[in-house]
Amino acid sequence: MGTPDGDSLVKQIVTHEDFIAALATHSETLVVIDFYAVWCRPCKMIAPKVEGWAKEYGKDVIFYKININENAQTAEICKVKSMPTFQFYKGGEMIDQVFGNKQDVILERIEKHK
Repeated sequence: MGTPDGDSLVKQIVTHEDFIAALATHSETLVVIDFYAVWCRPCKMIAPKVEGWAKEYGKDVIFYKININENAQTAEICKVKSMPTFQFYKGGEMIDQVFGNKQDVILERIEKHK
């Protein structure tokens, strides 16, 4: 579950079971899930920023990413309709979400919920 890609601090969630386990493991911490697709240009553009946030927030905020083509089950259950979609979880429940490459809004939501 959730292995980093190379030196990445943002762990990849491959299965729906991994998704459930990640939320359970970090129930007291803000978890940010980046739903993306490899063909999505805005997803590629924001990826380095997400890495930077993961470094900046350390253990205060946990970042994961889900490739919607490889983990379509979780994307469907989470009602992801566009990429990128950022969902924010605390206590295993989704508390917020942002659609698109809206860096200022995403950062504001991280600060609000951490």
